[in-house]
Amino acid sequence: MDTKLQGISAFARSTILELRDTIWAMNNNEIHFEDLRARILDFIEKAKIAKEDIDFKFTIEDSLHQEKLSSITGMNIYRTIQEAVNNAIKYADASLITIEVKTIEDKITIYIQDNGKGFEEDKVEKGNGLLNMQRELKILEVFLI
Repeated sequence: MDTKLQGISAFARSTILELRDTIWAMNNNEIHFEDLRARILDFIEKAKIAKEDIDFKFTIEDSLHQEKLSSITGMNIYRTIQEAVNNAIKYADASLITIEVKTIEDKITIYIQDNGKGFEEDKVEKGNGLLNMQRELKILEVFLI
């Protein structure tokens, strides 16, 4: 029973955080990359507490700091980074996760890399997380590498 209660509690906390993030995005017509950066840093700080044995490196190209995004685009980028980091934490057995956001040929490019065990994309069944990340970023013309 205790495990079931812990699961329900974790799900409730996760749902509340997602709702807060959605409200944050929807209360703004546009989001500055600087705001998005602060939100991602907050998420990384929480991840560091949960997984003290993982180092995180996070950079956003200076030229992007004043860029504005629609609230939907900002939210999708945030959720995608969040999902990728969560996957690396859960499955990769990594000691380092690097997130780098920059422009290449006038497109926002997001590199999320870890030093974990990896997987072969054609040999793994893609869950909702991977499929959603690909679908959302393809619509936005943002590249996740």
